[in-house]
Amino acid sequence: MGKNHKKIILTLLNKWRSIIVEETGALSNNDLDQFETLNKKSVSIQAQLEEILSTIDTNRVDKEVLGLMEELSALHSGLVTELMQGTKELSEKIGILRKNKTSLKGYKQKKTSTPRFMSGRT
Repeated sequence: MGKNHKKIILTLLNKWRSIIVEETGALSNNDLDQFETLNKKSVSIQAQLEEILSTIDTNRVDKEVLGLMEELSALHSGLVTELMQGTKELSEKIGILRKNKTSLKGYKQKKTSTPRFMSGRT
């Protein structure tokens, strides 16, 4: 791995780390618009990293880069946990709204059913 690649990778990883921290803050503040823009930036950085890492030998990746990647993995798992918690809360609220909507319609009353066919005697 050349020195230039190492600098680029470390710069991208540091940007990605700062974006993950901002994403976590945006989720905590319930600012989904900011989260969306940060997520788009994160995806573009991931694409750049993937492109660079695909061209180099992964067995020769520096320890500093590996350390940052492990830290990013931990931050990402925290972000995913927070997203799952938000999803669970939304699911519960949707369930409550569904129950309320159903109760507003009232009880359905069955109509008396008419016979499907007429017998010869009637």
